[in-house]
Amino acid sequence: MPVKVRIPSPLRGLTQGQGTVEAQGNTISEVLLNLDAKFPGIREKLYDKATLRPIFGIFLNSEDIRALNKDEGRYELKVDEPVRDGDELSIVPPIAGGMEGGRRGVRFLSFR
Repeated sequence: MPVKVRIPSPLRGLTQGQGTVEAQGNTISEVLLNLDAKFPGIREKLYDKATLRPIFGIFLNSEDIRALNKDEGRYELKVDEPVRDGDELSIVPPIAGGMEGGRRGVRFLSFR
């Protein structure tokens, strides 16, 4: 099933400049692996060994795939979340800078 994947500017060199591409899969993880098969090098940018790098935000239909595991006090990535034909996956790079409440921070921007 094709899923539309929005590619951020820093990764577009791997997709021949395309900002939106299609990839196949039944889960988010499968879509990302298929994306790397079509555009080699994406996996090395998104993954640290077998884990998605936390610096990238991944959104499925504008929903952050990170879920807070309150028992362990950390975020978990829902990469086994199923996807459907026509879903949209957005890869969002970190945006650093700015001040919020007197503290510098990193914010994620979503494609809307």
